[in-house]
Amino acid sequence: MKQVITSTIVFIICIMTLISSFFLAENLNHNYWWQVIGMAIVTFVVGQYYFQMIKSYQSTKK
Repeated sequence: MKQVITSTIVFIICIMTLISSFFLAENLNHNYWWQVIGMAIVTFVVGQYYFQMIKSYQSTKK
């Protein structure tokens, strides 16, 4: 359960950072688009890990 909560918090932080990077790139500096691309990749990887943790938690819970 502790790993599920930790991965949820990390996933939410990644999504919030991705959204803020998008707003920075759109409004302030167009050089931030590389950060947006990088954060999209990181968020995708963390999301895959998050959903894997949820599946394994649900299968062991039953």
